[in-house]
Amino acid sequence: MNNLITILILALTISFYIFKRERMNENSISVDLLRDKLKTEDNIGIIDVRTINEYNGPKGYIQGSINIPLSNISNHLKDIKLRKFKEIYVICLSGARSASAISILSDSKINAQNVKGGIIAWNKMK
Repeated sequence: MNNLITILILALTISFYIFKRERMNENSISVDLLRDKLKTEDNIGIIDVRTINEYNGPKGYIQGSINIPLSNISNHLKDIKLRKFKEIYVICLSGARSASAISILSDSKINAQNVKGGIIAWNKMK
């Protein structure tokens, strides 16, 4: 009986993580596709949620992006809405903080997508 319960809990946990990962992929964009969109579309918002030091540091940033550190994103929700971007993409170093920012934005009815791989992937693509 204990083995059955353990197997059931394990199966549910694995299912949860698979579902969560699939959902994240729905709200994500590759750096290649983002680059193409930036070349062909107007009014695209890129929010970089790294710290100010990271943003201005050696890894650089995407030209035209707005730096709003994750720790401050909740204070800028109204400003983000007022900009009326056609589409919003959120980037960080590797994709983890931007995923957290997406959740905060989503809770405020702001539709945004996570940039897969973050600025690390962006710099590799250059």
